[in-house]
Amino acid sequence: MRLPVLVVKLHRWLGLLLGLQVILWISGGLVMSAVSIGKVRGDDRRRDADPTPIPAATPLLAPTTAAAALGIGELTGARLVRRLGRLAYHLDTAAGPVMADAATGERLPILTAAEARAVAVADYAGRAEIAAVTRQEEPTLETRGREPPLWRVEFADGRRTTIYIDAVGGEVAARRNVLWRVYDVFWMLHIMDYRARDDFNHPLLVGSAAVAWFLALSGAWLVVLWLKRRARRT
Repeated sequence: MRLPVLVVKLHRWLGLLLGLQVILWISGGLVMSAVSIGKVRGDDRRRDADPTPIPAATPLLAPTTAAAALGIGELTGARLVRRLGRLAYHLDTAAGPVMADAATGERLPILTAAEARAVAVADYAGRAEIAAVTRQEEPTLETRGREPPLWRVEFADGRRTTIYIDAVGGEVAARRNVLWRVYDVFWMLHIMDYRARDDFNHPLLVGSAAVAWFLALSGAWLVVLWLKRRARRT
């Protein structure tokens, strides 16, 4: 079988197999370029953080002192945060995060539903009321990469803005809305990771990209051959 005939057959059948995925790649690229990433992330409905600096004279314990007071032997990390207007240490331990009052070393309990509402309202720059507050003990696609437990606070606006609050740390863990959910579906189809939606180095995607690369080159070569034949005929 001559090489051009073989390339034509391969181009035809591989194109049929991969054609739908190519359309999905193009569709995903169109959506991702057309939709503002700031609106996808909910930045336009996020209130700016409190810029008030911490006074230098504020009496604070050292993170290791606060950890020792709670019986924590070893820290893997620590940072100072504001938790409902209160200075606290977010202590990272082998057993998970622990919150401690930065002034007294007192362990801070998990946020209540009312406290989660307060954090969400302080972060939300829209005018809608809260539609629902639920606690999540298991990770979901919307909260992948964030450790539960989380408070899910949904607002009754047109975008179904949802703010996830870290129940331990009291910080905003994620912001989601309808645009983010649509974007996430197209992102999943674009990278062909239908489970975790995070991996774009897996064999299925690499193999499909290699086939698409062959289709592009073979198609260009076949067009050149066709133009040469047409030129000879004329």
